[in-house]
Amino acid sequence: MMFSYTIAKFDLMLDVLDSESIVLSLNYRTDLYSSSSIARFSGYLNKIIDSVLDNKEKQLKDIDILSHQKKIDCY
Repeated sequence: MMFSYTIAKFDLMLDVLDSESIVLSLNYRTDLYSSSSIARFSGYLNKIIDSVLDNKEKQLKDIDILSHQKKIDCY
């Protein structure tokens, strides 16, 4: 099941649906965020989820969401 909104209720909203599998849906204001920014944010969120699933003891502060190249680009 996908969530469908024509107008964002908030600047950025993450919907989570727990059924046979967990479905995440991002809704955002297009006047504030570009689709590439949302795609990048979605990738970060996926990295966090994958990391937690791989190691449930890992703390959020210890999860690396930026690639090595992205870290270099930021400095």
